[in-house]
Amino acid sequence: MSSYKVGVRAADTPGEWCLEVGPVITSPLEGFKQASSASSTMFSLRALFDFVWTIAGLNAWSPEAQSWRTVRDVNDRLLEAARDIYLERFPLVDYLLVGTPGVKEQKRSNRAKALKALEASRPFIAIVPLAAWSETREQASDHRLALTDFDGIPAFSCLSAEWQKALSENPFVVDAWRGGDRVLAVILATPCSPRLARLEKLRLVPVSAAWLPLDSAEQRWMELKLREEQRCFWKPLAFDSVSSRQLPDFWLEEGSRYAIPIAVRCEASRE
Repeated sequence: MSSYKVGVRAADTPGEWCLEVGPVITSPLEGFKQASSASSTMFSLRALFDFVWTIAGLNAWSPEAQSWRTVRDVNDRLLEAARDIYLERFPLVDYLLVGTPGVKEQKRSNRAKALKALEASRPFIAIVPLAAWSETREQASDHRLALTDFDGIPAFSCLSAEWQKALSENPFVVDAWRGGDRVLAVILATPCSPRLARLEKLRLVPVSAAWLPLDSAEQRWMELKLREEQRCFWKPLAFDSVSSRQLPDFWLEEGSRYAIPIAVRCEASRE
């Protein structure tokens, strides 16, 4: 995060962070509409996801984490992390909707946040899994984002160009979705009514069964192997770093003073 010139700083209250999204803006999330990977002072939507995921500890794994990697526990951690992240003077948790199936409290919370955003003419952010893949859904022929676990979350109208851009950012996104992996939709949207919102920006993030973000089939294979072997490890997230900057696929924690970087190499065949 040190690559951001003024975008991230410690808040006055210990344990909290502030995200300063550029110049003074009328809405706490408006700056994300203008942010890009070329900006050195503003978080993009991709970087915001990476930041929240890191603060929530969801880019790390240890055998003890197995007990709290359910959908509900993961979203509870996201919301807890969002309470300590501020966009200007507004806590992110006030504008973050998450998909938790069958939880009445979260459904009511999502509805209340969406309504609050509508009444204030402000955008909001949602992190929700895509529905299972189908050819029709991939083509987005009905111009609606197909989601699951969307209790209390408005439907999203999605322009074809924005959808295709999100699919093409990483070829692994489509491969993972077609293969049945969980793919998260990270959405910046403007509410149009209590039940409908206009998607402004979209990022699609494949995650493992343990909710670690994945960038490739090789990472998927290695992440599963490390978990099966009961190893402790974490995945570095790129935020808004340029694509030419190389990061290890994982850092292995073996109780020594220094973590061990792991880079996964593609093989012609793998058992």
